[in-house]
Amino acid sequence: MRLTWNELTVAADTHNPADLLSEWRWLLGNSYQIALISSLGDLFLADTAGRIHWLDAGGARLTEVAASLDEFQQLRQQPANAKEWFVPPPPFHPPCRCRAAPACR
Repeated sequence: MRLTWNELTVAADTHNPADLLSEWRWLLGNSYQIALISSLGDLFLADTAGRIHWLDAGGARLTEVAASLDEFQQLRQQPANAKEWFVPPPPFHPPCRCRAAPACR
């Protein structure tokens, strides 16, 4: 199945930005605007200078990823960035230590 940006992102106009940012004010303050929302729940935010930052909601990390919205739009098209920013990692499967199941042998 080929994923498109419709599956990888959420329309920002369907959510109240103040509600989405309210729980992150301790990290963000009041100087960010939502540029894009990922289906994973991460936010891409524009600061007052127009730089774009990735709010990794799972790790509570804020990372600058582009100097402008135009640059971000280009960078997100690159496969490595799209995979890192928008595609969930594969589930973690610890190594099996039993000998009962054929897959564990």
